[in-house]
Amino acid sequence: MRRLVHVLDRASGDYRQIGTQEPGRLTKPLGLAVDASGRVYVCDATSRRVLIYSSGGDFVAAVGGADHLKRPSSVAVSPDGSRIYVLDTGGVDSEQHRIVVFGADGHVSKVIGRRGAGAGQFNLPLSVKRAADGGLHVVDAGNFRVQQLNADGAPLSRFGKPGRYPGQFGHPKDLALDASGNVYVTDSHFGVFQIFSPSGRILLSI
Repeated sequence: MRRLVHVLDRASGDYRQIGTQEPGRLTKPLGLAVDASGRVYVCDATSRRVLIYSSGGDFVAAVGGADHLKRPSSVAVSPDGSRIYVLDTGGVDSEQHRIVVFGADGHVSKVIGRRGAGAGQFNLPLSVKRAADGGLHVVDAGNFRVQQLNADGAPLSRFGKPGRYPGQFGHPKDLALDASGNVYVTDSHFGVFQIFSPSGRILLSI
């Protein structure tokens, strides 16, 4: 199995690979984010870290580790790289279903959430994305919903519930945001993705 990130620059036609050499070799990359300077942040599940690379693909630093993360699965980052949000999925035997926020210096600055079904709580979360306003969107898979938080992690709203109809989820897995703030959520159980308005109103299921 090839454990790396492929980078394709459509404008220049360039192609390169990230994470193939020490000290920044990847073992199980699951998610990535890019800051405004082009730095690439890759969540590596096996090493329980986020590895950071320059825009050219050179290894810069890593944050996290087994002392801080149990099952990291996704990462989001502020434009200036000062906040690195790492989603810790946890497990059936763990209460650590949360977001761990690291500073650029690698120190933990905040922990958001814990296991549960209430507002701001998570059950097997799988993906986190940062919105243009600094807020966070989290695929809270075990609770069959998407949660919206502000930049400091306070819960704002949530949408979705278990079911097979539009606006409901079987196994939500990942999400993306467009320039208008619409939310695109993939569902691996039904093989679809659904598009929601910024307020969580279902627009389309594909």
